[in-house]
Amino acid sequence: AGTVTTRGQGLANIVAESDSAVASIVLKVVPVSGVGRPELDVEMLRLLDTITPTGKLRKPTGMSVAFARDGRLVMARGYGVIDDNTAVEVQPTSLFRIASISKPLTAVAILQLVDAGLLSLDDRLLDVVPDLIPAEGLTDARAVDITIRLLLEHKSGWDRNVGPNPLWMLRQVASDRGVASPPSRQEFAHWVFRQELAFSPGERYTYNNVNYVMLGEVIEAVTGSPYETHVQDAVLAPTGVSRMQVGRTLRDDRHPEEVFYQFGGTSPSIFDNVPGMLPDQYGGRFNLAMTASSGAWIASAVDLARFGVAMSDPSHPSGLVSSAMHSYMTSDQSGAGVYGAGWVIDAFGFNHSGSLEGSNSLLSVRADGGVFVALFNGNITIPFQAFADIVLAVDDWQTEDLFGRYFRRY
Repeated sequence: AGTVTTRGQGLANIVAESDSAVASIVLKVVPVSGVGRPELDVEMLRLLDTITPTGKLRKPTGMSVAFARDGRLVMARGYGVIDDNTAVEVQPTSLFRIASISKPLTAVAILQLVDAGLLSLDDRLLDVVPDLIPAEGLTDARAVDITIRLLLEHKSGWDRNVGPNPLWMLRQVASDRGVASPPSRQEFAHWVFRQELAFSPGERYTYNNVNYVMLGEVIEAVTGSPYETHVQDAVLAPTGVSRMQVGRTLRDDRHPEEVFYQFGGTSPSIFDNVPGMLPDQYGGRFNLAMTASSGAWIASAVDLARFGVAMSDPSHPSGLVSSAMHSYMTSDQSGAGVYGAGWVIDAFGFNHSGSLEGSNSLLSVRADGGVFVALFNGNITIPFQAFADIVLAVDDWQTEDLFGRYFRRY
């Protein structure tokens, strides 16, 4: 019996001897930061250790978890390190790519404009942003029927399961348009509107990032402000979140408090000014500037918990959206019980997950008053719910609201 003290991460070999016996054990030491519970840490780290690399997928070197109950932040924990090549520990305030959790931010910004009477759900996209129409005209005349509502609900007519995903073929898009790579969002839209739709707008639901790329253009056209700035001012500032921003694609451009992303693939650079092969997560596959409104924000677990709490109740003091718009967002609009408007509908409430090469994320807003966030700097191969279940099993949290501890320093 006793205490083992370590000076960092790695393996600790412990040997115990007596006159008649000897025993040894190897302990895996992983840094833990923030506020949580030791018994949960053991289960979290055991689960993290079961993540299996598959193909190009690499195990996360770190994760960050936050949990709020009835508006109070009761857990804010960082596990592991930001990269295999550094001993810098993940903190509850470390920034991660959140990928498609960006969509709820965009949806809130759009519905605020609807609440303000500056936009209607049934306004047509190309009436609001006519600059998206290519000089050559529309290839598919049905595109004029795409409305703001259909973009929010993923019913526009674009299907990522039909043909290649244009957001992951930007060099080809640029070549087709005769412009430098990566193309601008406007040139990307011109390319998209030179293609046939997969189905008539409104006919069915199919999740597609292109919908939310277009909504970013709507926000800029209606407000006259850059998308990122508007969301920071109108959506995040009322909740007290001030550090979230659209991430940068190239590794050397990352935020100083951002983790590094683990992935095993390389591809030809999509940047004309950065030739050669690049890691898929750092310019070999996608451009975060293109996907700003659909999947490019970076955030901490604490930031997302704060946003989730604000979304958990339409009467929250931040007043992000009206009760009518909140109900619209969080009720099934897909016809299949799976999607509202910016949120995935599930048995517990509503959520959104995110995935990019080298990162996974989840924000779950639960009907029972819980908000759960988990962020990883690698791709996980086990269900998010397994992590959530460990935290949700606890009902006797401390009384301190950790939001006060973390948000003062923001």
